[in-house]
Amino acid sequence: MFSPCFPYVFGPRSQDIAWSDLLTEAVYSTHLREKPDQGPSLISFIWGGIGIGKLFCTSIVGILMEKVGNRAPYLIAALAAAFTLLITFLNLPEETSRRGRCCKKLGGSEMPLAIVGLVIGLGALSLALLSVFGGNLYTKAICAGILAVVALSLVSVTLTPIVAKVNAFFFIQSICSFSISGASFYFFTDGPEAYPDGPHLSKVFYSSTIGLASTVFSLLGVVIYNRWMQHWRYPFILMMGSLLSCACNLVSCIVFTRTNVRFGISDKFFVLASDAVQTVVMEIAWLPNVLLTSQLCPKGCEATMFALLAGMGNLGGHLGNYFGAFLLQLLGVQPTGAAGDEEQFQNLWLAAIVHAIAPCIPLVLVFQLIPNISQKDPIKGSSSPPRAAL
Repeated sequence: MFSPCFPYVFGPRSQDIAWSDLLTEAVYSTHLREKPDQGPSLISFIWGGIGIGKLFCTSIVGILMEKVGNRAPYLIAALAAAFTLLITFLNLPEETSRRGRCCKKLGGSEMPLAIVGLVIGLGALSLALLSVFGGNLYTKAICAGILAVVALSLVSVTLTPIVAKVNAFFFIQSICSFSISGASFYFFTDGPEAYPDGPHLSKVFYSSTIGLASTVFSLLGVVIYNRWMQHWRYPFILMMGSLLSCACNLVSCIVFTRTNVRFGISDKFFVLASDAVQTVVMEIAWLPNVLLTSQLCPKGCEATMFALLAGMGNLGGHLGNYFGAFLLQLLGVQPTGAAGDEEQFQNLWLAAIVHAIAPCIPLVLVFQLIPNISQKDPIKGSSSPPRAAL
């Protein structure tokens, strides 16, 4: 039975993950500033470790639930979370007592970043409350658009020009990533009564098997990036990542139109193969994003700056979900899993085309907004404090 305490139990856990994440990012941002030529290798090492951890956990969680019970993974996760306390007790960030006292008072270059983050957070919370308690999708899409303009404007006038430009590029690209995952889930998992000609994949296969394969191939993406793409300039690797992602997403039109079945290709094989390639491409496109964001964090407020930039990226992705839902409504793609869902998927391939092409639109500005330097070079102007603090 679902307990009303469930969200309140996992809320603090989410905060613990976020704080640990930001602290880690602040530490390696400091090392990247000191040794920029080692940046790609360090990022590959970090995300490779994360991928190995995900692979291990994904591999054993099913066995634990089957042999020990559904509560076992949560208990083990709680013990693992306790290890994050070692970061403080052992002073792994190597913080001095003088720097430790600085956190008692928020000021200097961190204050404007914190204020902007608070305003944007309140706006995102208001949009979430609107989604929960009322308002049609058209109203939500308009509110999402207003929030996007306000958030981008506030951040742009607060940050230094180089940081503001990079943030604008990634934020716009995140918004343009219109999500169609909800409709895709029903397309792949609807039963014969809901969608007679559908793939009829089990929810376990769609969620767990594909997830495990994605984790494995994400490690392959890390290896390819670290071995052959460390010296690429930022605009070129970001363009290549976006264009390859576009091509991979366009391939999904083949299964949405059931063309693969007509050529005798099974849905399971097609989905696994296409997802594997797409995961490799997404990892290659993601790592330069993380590296560039880390290099933009000025000395003394690494965690605050990374929190703001990563928060803007997450906000852009969530706003893209609203616009994706609005796109699906315009195209009449509104599956529910009930009988007769087949008609709801007639235009899903059109939504997939928009989903694939839209993130490439910001590429027309890539050379204006992204520094045309190697990933191993330091970024000039990124060490300056926010303009509002000058």
